[in-house]
Amino acid sequence: ILLLGVDDYQPNDVGRSDSMMLISLDKRHQAIKVTSFMRDMYLSIPGYANNRINVAYSLGGAPLLVKTIEKNFGVDIDKYVIIDFAAFPKIIEALGGIEVTLSAGEADEINRKSGEDPALAVTAGTQKLTSKQARYYARIRMQEYTDPETGKVYYSDYGRTKRQRHVIDLVIQNLKGSDVNTLLGVANQVVPYIISNMSPDEILQVVYDAPAYLGYEMKELQ
Repeated sequence: ILLLGVDDYQPNDVGRSDSMMLISLDKRHQAIKVTSFMRDMYLSIPGYANNRINVAYSLGGAPLLVKTIEKNFGVDIDKYVIIDFAAFPKIIEALGGIEVTLSAGEADEINRKSGEDPALAVTAGTQKLTSKQARYYARIRMQEYTDPETGKVYYSDYGRTKRQRHVIDLVIQNLKGSDVNTLLGVANQVVPYIISNMSPDEILQVVYDAPAYLGYEMKELQ
């Protein structure tokens, strides 16, 4: 499933897919594999001249982006899910929020640019983010990111994609151990805010299978 975060907050702008993650539910190896595609990769867009990968969405939406990734990377993509700028906070709220360990630089950027009430300002350390703060956390590019497990430091868009995969991991951890009824309740809140080519029955099947998936190890790539 190709998960797309679309930067469409400017008037009359179809937006660009600034976040592109392929979520592979690997039953054979019992792993959730999350692969980020870097937005500035220059490659072949079917039917158009070569360009940056995130331009494919602007030219032909998710179907063209799917074709672009399939052509250039030799993978088969079954479905896509689009989360736009306005939907992200609603989804984070439905998922119960996320708790993140912030550096001083990350906290400063969130306070200045997230659009959240200054009274809710964050500081360095571990704390629960509001939905607006979580959205901006996933967009931070100008601050380095330190992997909490390995200590490795990532810069620029490498840091941003690491944060985005970290958000996915936190969501998985939050939902781990939930029964099907709880997951159905979450899905009923989330589905109205997404755009997808998955049918209601397909979404329902993923929810029913989710208790097993949530126990899988998460592996991340880019």
